[in-house]
Amino acid sequence: MAVLTKHPASAPPEAPPRETTGHLLLRGWCVFVLFSALAGTGWVLAIGSVGAGVLAAAATLLSVVFWLVLHPPLQWRRLPWVALAFVLWAAVPVIWSPNPANAAVVWMLLTAASINAMFIAAALTWRDVVRSIASAVKWVIGLSVAFEVAVAIFVGGPILPGFVIAPAGGDSATYWSSGDFFGDSPLEGIVGDPGVLGALMVLAIIVFVIRFAARAPRRPVLLVWIVVAGFILVRSGSTVSLLAVAGVTLVLATVLLMRTATHPGERTRYYLLYATAGIAGGAVVWISFGDSLGSAQGAWAQVFDHLGPIGVVLLAMALLAFIWRAWFFAVDRPRFDLVADRPYSPLALLPTLLATLLLVEGVAEPGVLLLWGWMLLVLLGAKIKQAPLVGVGPAEQSLAIERGEAPRAAA
Repeated sequence: MAVLTKHPASAPPEAPPRETTGHLLLRGWCVFVLFSALAGTGWVLAIGSVGAGVLAAAATLLSVVFWLVLHPPLQWRRLPWVALAFVLWAAVPVIWSPNPANAAVVWMLLTAASINAMFIAAALTWRDVVRSIASAVKWVIGLSVAFEVAVAIFVGGPILPGFVIAPAGGDSATYWSSGDFFGDSPLEGIVGDPGVLGALMVLAIIVFVIRFAARAPRRPVLLVWIVVAGFILVRSGSTVSLLAVAGVTLVLATVLLMRTATHPGERTRYYLLYATAGIAGGAVVWISFGDSLGSAQGAWAQVFDHLGPIGVVLLAMALLAFIWRAWFFAVDRPRFDLVADRPYSPLALLPTLLATLLLVEGVAEPGVLLLWGWMLLVLLGAKIKQAPLVGVGPAEQSLAIERGEAPRAAA
């Protein structure tokens, strides 16, 4: 005879797993490192080149300590070795440079950016990487708006690096901010450069849209951030950044179209169609903006001047390797067994859209490709090689990491 009982046979309910304090601190540190890279020129303008260098060195050293303590799963054979070869070659000109101190500083910045990028790629999952980049650009947006408004209200005019009020009739090229937030002058933000600020806003819009598509929490707030980033982009007055928006939009449409291909050879027709459109669009852009783009000292010209043709070749190889992996990471359906209909992840769009941004901005803005752009290139390139599938593999054990459990060693 069955016995009735008021005690259930199942396990008692438990609270859902929460992120440990250690993981929250880790992600907070990664956000600070990313923000420091994105706002790198802002640190120089605020505390000087020596202070910014000390900060970068200290942050890199602390990241190395975290790396050794946490020991996240890492496959050394699957690092972005071509990009690291470019960093190694960047140290060679220190020997013959007429200004070895500046050459050494540039090499140290590239090295620090690469070390921090590989640490973040190893320590965080894909979801946390995108989330951390979004948090970093939010800080850039918030501080830029606060800085510009404060200068416009309390100073009422231009301000120089070091928070020095500019004298009347000074050279506008030396201004940190023109102090014309409520006017129509281009905004410089905390980075002190309208072109770099515009590129950062394009990055912000990319990341916010991806998080919105991934159904991140508080999606209405993300829409507000997108609107604010779009406003700052327009106020920056950067033509190159607007061209980058057009390029990113075209590449996004292409990726989404490629994802719909279901028959053999269908993608080939799309490739031919978009190659023709790309050549025609490039010709139109060059005819319209050729003079301004041709006179700009972009990243490629500066690399050639300082690192020679070998540096240009290594940079091109690093970019091509990143673009190749990023493209198929975005267009190929995730598959690691017989299941062939897994849904695409919006997070997989970030690397290829970033590659488009860096290609366009590298023509005229060396401060984008060779500073924070390089860090993101190494970060996402390393992440693709370590975790080619979002949420799959030892480097993607998000639940174990968030619970504070030790992840398994990489196979």
